[in-house]
Amino acid sequence: MNHTTMELHIKKAISTLVPDLSKQIWNTPVEKATGTEWYLDGLPKARNKTKTTLRIFSSLAACLALCLVSFLWVDM
Repeated sequence: MNHTTMELHIKKAISTLVPDLSKQIWNTPVEKATGTEWYLDGLPKARNKTKTTLRIFSSLAACLALCLVSFLWVDM
């Protein structure tokens, strides 16, 4: 098999594996947004207590670390 024959086989394999859906995609109707919609509107918001608790404790730990560092810095 020479180089051009292999290229032809590869092109043929790609064309059979990948369907040509361009006409179907172009003919699919699109619902236009008015500008006030958001794709998550109407879905219930899930509150994650673990995430909220983690945020609170990490904020407290950061404040404590800042206080400790500033106390040690002044004490030097």
